[in-house]
Amino acid sequence: MISEADRRVSGHVFRDLRAYTCTFPGCAAGLFEDRGTWFRHELEVHRRQWLCPYCSDSAAVYTAPRPLRRHLEEEHADSITQPATADFFLESCSRPLTELPAVMACPLCDDYEPHSDLSTTKSSTISVADIKRHLADHLEQLALFAIPPAMDDEQESSSRQSDGVQRDKVSS
Repeated sequence: MISEADRRVSGHVFRDLRAYTCTFPGCAAGLFEDRGTWFRHELEVHRRQWLCPYCSDSAAVYTAPRPLRRHLEEEHADSITQPATADFFLESCSRPLTELPAVMACPLCDDYEPHSDLSTTKSSTISVADIKRHLADHLEQLALFAIPPAMDDEQESSSRQSDGVQRDKVSS
């Protein structure tokens, strides 16, 4: 079990490393200091769904605004009377995803398949909390490669001797 002190230290390290980056290709959002800010970005900008406000079935859930617009034009033509307000209306139909298809969940794993740390249901979906944890673990592991490996005292001293330079006692 991780102690509270270790958790604070690791949080500080990852904030300094800015370990979290958007996992969507072409996104120029940059780096994020913490898991919460990073994943909030992914949910608000990329991981969204569009719901038809007039239909009550799950078939009226779309992964992009264009298909919802087509649906509204074909099934609910009288619902949008002003074309100028259509984009605003479509945006108001947008919601963050609450679960993801398991096969599309992780863009960082070799085979994009669900892993043992991702709890799946019979319908092969993953909660956003599980994918957040899973992706954050990947991003943190990648960020740790930026930290040079620690040298123990014996390695450091033999390294200095092999250089022929006494780094502790450099004189001018």
